[in-house]
Amino acid sequence: MVNNDSNWAKDAAGLPGPASFANIGNAHNSISQMLWPERVLVYSSVFGLRPKRCLEIGTFQGGSALVIVAALDDVGEGKLICVDPFPKVTPENWAKISHRATMIQAMSPEALGLAETAAGGKFDWALIDGGHDYDSLVRDLEGTMPVLENKAYILFHDAHYIDVERGLNDMYYKHRELTDLGMLSMPRVADAGNPGIYWGGIRVARFDRRS
Repeated sequence: MVNNDSNWAKDAAGLPGPASFANIGNAHNSISQMLWPERVLVYSSVFGLRPKRCLEIGTFQGGSALVIVAALDDVGEGKLICVDPFPKVTPENWAKISHRATMIQAMSPEALGLAETAAGGKFDWALIDGGHDYDSLVRDLEGTMPVLENKAYILFHDAHYIDVERGLNDMYYKHRELTDLGMLSMPRVADAGNPGIYWGGIRVARFDRRS
């Protein structure tokens, strides 16, 4: 059900405002490992695209899942399927999203068939934030593509990391179904132990199976 907080007027199309947007900054979401621009991008992509079924690979403590569900709540529909072999979401935080979220505690991409079944159909939005080595990125992406709708969007977290960047560049070249929409969250964080290595950033792809 849409959150009809009276502090948010409807827009010209009659759509309610982002009443749950403030949840991105609430104390309960201090667990998020995403930078502020990344949280806002994740929220706004879900709020704007209005996906019916969202997939998240790599949930960990659930920070980004809280953001995704906040957006789905503001939209008033949609579900999230989380895939993580070792999730660390506290019962308190899981209670805040369990009305729209299902956890598949297993490895990706092996568990993605189960995720599709749990969602009741293919996904039109996905966040890939699992293993950040080259091989894991390739496996997750190529495993995700078969469970996507004919048209979908994919967000990749930590796209500044060298192996993720290299993997995405190769996948865009290999798969004509993927269109690179670029790095839509630019801030990055230096790896204190590895000079020249950076984390953070969200790169977005449009997927079109009929390309």
